[in-house]
Amino acid sequence: MIKSTATRSALLLSGGALAVALSLLNGCQPVTQSRTGAQTLTQTLPAPSGNAELDELRRLAIAAPIEELVAHWLDFGDVFATSYRHDVYLPTGIERLVDHVIKTPEVDQRHMLARVLAQIIQLGEPSLQQRLGHRLPQLQLLR
Repeated sequence: MIKSTATRSALLLSGGALAVALSLLNGCQPVTQSRTGAQTLTQTLPAPSGNAELDELRRLAIAAPIEELVAHWLDFGDVFATSYRHDVYLPTGIERLVDHVIKTPEVDQRHMLARVLAQIIQLGEPSLQQRLGHRLPQLQLLR
């Protein structure tokens, strides 16, 4: 799995890099509501890229249980921002994290995660702002 070497200060620096990276991305994949109100992803994993790290990030973003994505949010954001900022599948993980941190008070490091996600949305590309901008007030209340 992805090795964790980042510190809290590195997180804050990588948060800015992640926000810039998101502003360069092209479009995000949609999430729809099921009849029960639970979120279901409308996409499947893409074909393997030949890059094990990228394929693992895509799996986390798209198909992994949300608890697994939350457990790796720091690494996910850091590696995404520094190495795979142009991948079109990874923003789905950002949206899943936003939805989960808003709905789940017991998320570890919830305030920090909410702050980073809010920054990503605010500094992100227009399509990301349009897609998740309505969630900003909820994220900001978690600070």
